[in-house]
Amino acid sequence: MSTTPPVTPPPATPAAPVAPVAKESLWQKVVHVFDDVKTFVSSAFVKIFGSAAAKQFAAGAVAILKTSLGQIAMTAVQQAAGLENNTAKFSAAFDAITKEAETQGIAATDSLKNMLIELAVQQLKLNFGPADQAPTS
Repeated sequence: MSTTPPVTPPPATPAAPVAPVAKESLWQKVVHVFDDVKTFVSSAFVKIFGSAAAKQFAAGAVAILKTSLGQIAMTAVQQAAGLENNTAKFSAAFDAITKEAETQGIAATDSLKNMLIELAVQQLKLNFGPADQAPTS
């Protein structure tokens, strides 16, 4: 009887390294919402930016304001609306966003808070917003 030499299996292929799951940024979350957002844009925005850019801006702004941090900003701006002047309104809204974002564990730079305040103000002034909130006159 002849003995057959044992067959050596080929070396195992090392598993491909698994990339860590990246946390989505605020902007990546917004991109997922764009197609579903129906918005209105004021004629002033259209006049300044043009129709296509104004509609894209409105869709992006509405989507940003629907995020957790955006909702915090909307609430803060609405609560500050009754204050005596714009400086007091801004300061109160900024402080409220800072406090609530920290409470919820949301990191937000000062420039991001500034942008969210302005977006909230413009939406409340009805320069853009969700289609179901469009002014009727």
